[in-house]
Amino acid sequence: MGGEIDQINERIVKAARALILEEGPKITITDVAKAAKISRPTVYTRYENIEKLVAEVLTRDVSSILDSGAMPTTRTELVQFIVGTTARVRDSQLLQKIIATDPTLLLEYQFSRLGRTQREIIEFLVYLLQHCSHTRQDNPYQIAMFVLVLVQGTALSAKTTAEFLPEGAWESELTLMLERFLQP
Repeated sequence: MGGEIDQINERIVKAARALILEEGPKITITDVAKAAKISRPTVYTRYENIEKLVAEVLTRDVSSILDSGAMPTTRTELVQFIVGTTARVRDSQLLQKIIATDPTLLLEYQFSRLGRTQREIIEFLVYLLQHCSHTRQDNPYQIAMFVLVLVQGTALSAKTTAEFLPEGAWESELTLMLERFLQP
């Protein structure tokens, strides 16, 4: 029975992701239920509202981006990992669709509170900071928080800065900032 529940949940999330990529995040539980070929109550038993489902889709998307690549062991590798991950987030079709169609969805996580994904990123960064050589160790949680703020701003501002920066400039500037900030 647990496997069947997981399959249903995967169908819900997959349908919601496809709809968001097509239409943007202003979708309904009814839209998702239709696309997943299940009943609305089935969706509601797993997600109390569409906002929670959209957040789950976004969390999974960002988490899958974080899961790619070898684990860094030095500060230089860590910086390359963070810059590469930031590039993949900037290029995320899902995130770009949300920014293009309903950027207000992201405001809460930019200005009001940390979401589940952001907390996971901070914990992941703390782990990386503690396991990479030649990296500041004075306050890994605080350092991770500021790295998140820096890369989040860089990732979310891709469209607004594109006309002002030459191709690749954000990567070299972010690399320089991180190298200096993470230096012991």
